[in-house]
Amino acid sequence: MRCTALTSLTIPNSVLNIDEAALSGCSGLTDLTIGESVESIGMSSFYECTNLLNLTWNARNCDAPNERFPDSPITSLSIGTNVESLPEKFMYQKTGLTSVSIPNSVTTIGKSAFSGCTGLNNIHIGTGVNAIGEDAFLGCTALNKVNMNNISAWCGISFANEASNPLYYAHHLYYMNLTEIKELSIPNTVTAISDRAFLWCYGLTKVSGGSALTSIGADAFEACSNLQTVIIPNSVTTIGDGAFNQCENLTSLTIGNSVTSIGNEAFEYCDALEQVSIPASVITIVDRAFSNCSVISGFEMGESVQSIGARAFRNCLELTEFVIPASVKSIGERAFYNCSGIERIESYPNPANVTLGSEVFYGVEKEGTLHVLPTHLSAYQTADQWKDFTPITDDLTGGALLGDVNGDGNVDVSDVVALANHVMGDSSGTFVAENADVSGNGNIDVADVVALANITMGN
Repeated sequence: MRCTALTSLTIPNSVLNIDEAALSGCSGLTDLTIGESVESIGMSSFYECTNLLNLTWNARNCDAPNERFPDSPITSLSIGTNVESLPEKFMYQKTGLTSVSIPNSVTTIGKSAFSGCTGLNNIHIGTGVNAIGEDAFLGCTALNKVNMNNISAWCGISFANEASNPLYYAHHLYYMNLTEIKELSIPNTVTAISDRAFLWCYGLTKVSGGSALTSIGADAFEACSNLQTVIIPNSVTTIGDGAFNQCENLTSLTIGNSVTSIGNEAFEYCDALEQVSIPASVITIVDRAFSNCSVISGFEMGESVQSIGARAFRNCLELTEFVIPASVKSIGERAFYNCSGIERIESYPNPANVTLGSEVFYGVEKEGTLHVLPTHLSAYQTADQWKDFTPITDDLTGGALLGDVNGDGNVDVSDVVALANHVMGDSSGTFVAENADVSGNGNIDVADVVALANITMGN
């Protein structure tokens, strides 16, 4: 069909399918409306519609997995308020588009939907969107503003990759099209922040709040280069991989007392972070968690940490002192690689019970820096890597093992039983009170029993 004189067309709601090449060659067509019921659009349906500028898209759920307007220089797009999904390559390489508003009815945005829209500078994401496909905004280099109306909804969007989040290019998030979000207070209705939710959001300076929040997703705040303050509430248990990676101006970090795991590269390249305190709830510090935090000078590690991951503190050049608590059972390869500023290491565990990766202390000053308990001195003097420190000073005291409430030198189910008995009023048997406040709430109660049970189960 080559109706070159046709300038405007409305496909009614009664139409279900647009056949292949149905409107091919309609070079005079400038205005097109797609009806609500259209479910499929055939290949080449709008081939050589070279003057199509204005598109009104009302199709609720149209299966059009490939580019359907390859030759059309669309500059104006209106999406109907009953549309539920936008197909793959929906507006692929429509370089003339400058602004798009996605209504609240839309729940999914397909793969590469707006990929290559190099002129797009402003987009509004409706509150109904819960999933955005891979590379949906790839190459949208002119984006400078993302608008949304509901922070809770935004926190729950599933972003398939970096380029599926328009913030990857825009860097600035606005609320109600009026106010840029700089100090983000997570609503109390939010339980999880999805992966990549606020990545590359340069406008953010502070993140706090969220009394119901339990997890922060992978790369959630990656490369938020102006973020200075992060307050992670006590409700959070998991900080995902790369969650605050490359937050180069982060200076103040508070980690809540329920966090048990800090993900790979979670705070890597946080170049302004000087002081870090890890709560007693944390069991695992995984690979590269604080790698390349070049100005960290003070690091306080909780007394429940069992594992320090590979390269966890690599290139922390200003780190001067470090305490390895008695709970530690493994230290990954190059965990303290090139930490050349360390002047004192206090290590409390028996080295025979600690598995070391290769080159754990490569580049660390070995002369007079290692301090241990007198009871473990001979073990350190003969243990691989530890023995490289000389002399080793045995001037430490205490070395309480948090969770070892029965005093047998281990943390296991027998301690859970002993702690539960104590909480229920049974005072028989050995009970080491200083090791019992596992939850860190200042009391010895049921919360400690639960926390200790989780530790022994590896949670």
